[in-house]
Amino acid sequence: MKYLLLLLSAGFLFADEPIAVSDAAAITAKMNQEVTVTGVPNALSNKSTAGHFFYHFDGTNFTIYCYQASAATFPEDKQPAALVGKPIQVKGKITMFKDKPQIAIRSAEQIVLLPEKNPTEKGTPEKGEKK
Repeated sequence: MKYLLLLLSAGFLFADEPIAVSDAAAITAKMNQEVTVTGVPNALSNKSTAGHFFYHFDGTNFTIYCYQASAATFPEDKQPAALVGKPIQVKGKITMFKDKPQIAIRSAEQIVLLPEKNPTEKGTPEKGEKK
């Protein structure tokens, strides 16, 4: 029984519940820690002239940043333009840069494209239906 409790406790300690990039309180609480975040990159997401990648999100100043040397190895489907409007999950360490929270990534494997939700899920009315 003692070992079962220990194993269950370890599972809770290592569980990595994704944090929405818009959840400023949770982002702040996890500063300088490895986390998984979820969000939908917006149209401001881009590749800079220096070759760095920036993934930006609506309603927050949170950014995913990728160094030029690493960005050069990313497949097209993980580059900012390909992910605009698509839900993603990113794993990395939250840090501050110029008073803004960010995760600096170095590999395409840190980004996971999530399945897009069907617009009729979660009780969204079909066309013509009333709420």
